[in-house]
Formats: sequence, C-alpha cells, structure tokens
Amino acid sequence: MKIKKWIASLLAVCALAAVFSGCSNPSSTPSGSSSSTSSEGQSGTAEDENVIRVATAGSYPMFTQLKEDGETLEGIDIEVWEEIGRRTGKEIVFVVENLDAAFGDIDAGRVDSAAKQISITPTRQEKYNFSEPYFFSPYRMVVQESNNEITKFEDLYGKKIALETVSAAHEYIKALDPEGKIEILTFPSDLTMLQEVEAGRVDAAPYAEPVLDYAMKQSGLHLKPIGDPIYTEVNAFPFAKTERGDRIRAEVDKALAEMKADGTLSEICIKWCGFDPMLSDAAKEYEASQAK
Repeated sequence: MKIKKWIASLLAVCALAAVFSGCSNPSSTPSGSSSSTSSEGQSGTAEDENVIRVATAGSYPMFTQLKEDGETLEGIDIEVWEEIGRRTGKEIVFVVENLDAAFGDIDAGRVDSAAKQISITPTRQEKYNFSEPYFFSPYRMVVQESNNEITKFEDLYGKKIALETVSAAHEYIKALDPEGKIEILTFPSDLTMLQEVEAGRVDAAPYAEPVLDYAMKQSGLHLKPIGDPIYTEVNAFPFAKTERGDRIRAEVDKALAEMKADGTLSEICIKWCGFDPMLSDAAKEYEASQAK
C-alpha cells in the first residue's frame, strides 16, 4: 500500500494507549567522544545549547542496546546520534529510560528527543515534529515455528495477536483490520510480546523484519515470519513543538542530509542490518510523496 494511503488510513483510525515499553538499567559510562550516557531522566533539564539529550531504551536489538559489558550503548540509533553530535559540534547525552518516560520527558523539556526505531504516525505528528527519516522498517507477523495454520494476515481473523502496550503497530493494525476481527492483547515489551507467542497464549505478533533474525538468536525463541510485510514504518526522531525543539530538529535534519549524501548513514545501516534502507521501495515511495 502506498505511504500516502497509509497516512490517510491511519488518520481515520489512530488511537494509542498511554504507556511505552522497553526499560533497561541506566548506565553512566561514556559511549563516544561526542556522547555520554546519563541516568538522570526525571531530574535533568534540556537547556544547555551545547548539549542534545536523547532518551533511549537501550533494550531494542540492533538499534539501541547494551554491549556485553552491560553499560555501553550501541546500535543504529546510537551511532546515528553520535555522528549527528560530531557534525553539529554538540555533546549527545543519552538518557536511558523506557519510551513512556521518554515521551513524557520530551513534553516536560527534560530531553530533546528519543531513539528506539520510532515510527512517524498521524497521532504522533499531532504532538511532535519529526526529523527527516533515517530508516524504513517493513513489519511481518510472526508465529510459533511449528504453526502451519497461519500463513497470511487474514488467517488471524478470530484469533489473538500481541502488541506492545503503546506502539505504532496499534495504528497500523487498526487500519488493516478496521472491523476489529482480530483480538489485540497488549504487553509491556517487545520481548514479552514474543514470549507470549511462543508460549501459545497469543497466535501472532508483528515484528520488524530487519531485526527479526537477530532478536531470535539473542532471545533463543523459536518463531517464524509469515506472508509478506503487512506495513512499513517510517522511522525518525521526535521533537517538541517548541522553539528549542525546532532549532535542534533543523540541525539534526542538516546532519542527516549530509550523512545520506556522503554515504555515512548507509554505512551505519549496512553494518548493523546488512542493507541500505534508503534504497528500499518504501524510501523511494516516501520521497516521491513528499515531493508532491
């Protein structure tokens, strides 16, 4: 389905719950020459003009995760922000917290942005301004490895699926299933969601195709994707609709444009997921829709 059609469909059905998931223990170890990690999520303020504070979960495979030392952040989101720091001359301070707290801290001005493969949706656009996209993520439904009865999305009618408590998936699934034929159960994290599928308490769950194999290896779960991708997320960084938020977003957009032009963004993505999302059909479709 075309990106513009997705947005139109989602505007009619957007509804999000109130809590994000994915929390890990905060750390305070520097993760690069232009970045550091903080645990001050609820007490700090984002006022220093030389600092950009970015909330991140530190628990999402390939995008924002902790190294084996349990302290140092790594992943696509982390490396993209570190490069933004180098290009803008700003110190990037990562605040490790779950995304419920992250969006609350953006609202309160305690952080400037958030990073966890965050999707642009109509509901979120009502409250936040987004940077230019840096990734495009196709999602597929996953089921138990032994399940041969569910082979496509329509097979889920009358069955149960798992979603994170608040994620962009709620809007996409409601657009795909406007009559509510599928029962939705919510869980506090993407790992819990997948564990419920493997345990057979729900029948399926949507998951980002680029990180699925990695997540299966890391978790030891035995799940498999079915059918074609059911939707593609457009991933970007959210900012408050404030003077400071607009100013930082403009700096971030300039850095991202440079990273796309000189191949740095491609290198980061290929390093972690083996392909360049900016060359995908979804990326080309999005660019074409924005040019109109």
